Amino acid sequence: MTITKVKYNGKKLEVAFERLGESGLDEWSFVSRDTPRPEFIAAWDGLKTVAAKMLGGKPENHDVRGLSFHEVVRGSETEPGAILTTSWTLGWTKTPVTVNSPLSSFKQMPDRGAKTAIELVEAETKLFIEGKRAQTDLFASEEVEAPSDAVLDDEYDDGGEGLAKIAEAADNSASGDGAETAEPEAPEPVPAESVPAHAV
Repeated sequence: MTITKVKYNGKKLEVAFERLGESGLDEWSFVSRDTPRPEFIAAWDGLKTVAAKMLGGKPENHDVRGLSFHEVVRGSETEPGAILTTSWTLGWTKTPVTVNSPLSSFKQMPDRGAKTAIELVEAETKLFIEGKRAQTDLFASEEVEAPSDAVLDDEYDDGGEGLAKIAEAADNSASGDGAETAEPEAPEPVPAESVPAHAV
């Protein structure tokens, strides 16, 4: 799996990635409003320092909204790199401006910790795709509870008539009232010739 783009504004997360399928490289993208893990949010906040080192200003004045991954060709070599999109509040106005950082390889970035910070966001994004989110049991099966008496009463409500009949039948049985109980039948007599001699 290769992450190509991540967007996060604190409410929803947009992700684009590539994955090798049966017929070649498949491109996937989705938008989710699930809350990411605290580790993802912390890693994303770490991009503010990277943006400040690349563009200027203070980290707290940057609200990073996007991160895209690219290959940077330098001579005969290809190096991994990235572009950051930030909502930057300048010191002299409260209106932020949206700015993209220049396409830079990790080696070109002025912040020595940029590569680590960006790779941490990449790793957390992969965990999000795999279901590791603020809801740690996202794919766990829910236990089914046995229905309570109240539920059964709601489903089979006959105004209590059925239960009353059962109780009445039980009382009648205990007191001897109600329907007469049939006397047990006497055994049929056994013919004398069929009785063994020693038993007479």
